[in-house]
Amino acid sequence: MWLRVIPYLLSAFFSVTAVVLVMLQAYEFGSSLIDFIGNLFNKKT
Repeated sequence: MWLRVIPYLLSAFFSVTAVVLVMLQAYEFGSSLIDFIGNLFNKKT
């Protein structure tokens, strides 16, 4: 029983980890992009 479930648990765990890492990267990129756009608007005014 457990030997059949372990591969599914591992794959699910890696999938969740990959999604979390991608979300963290996207969040950091988005915040830096927002800062960059804010700086551009501040320079124009």
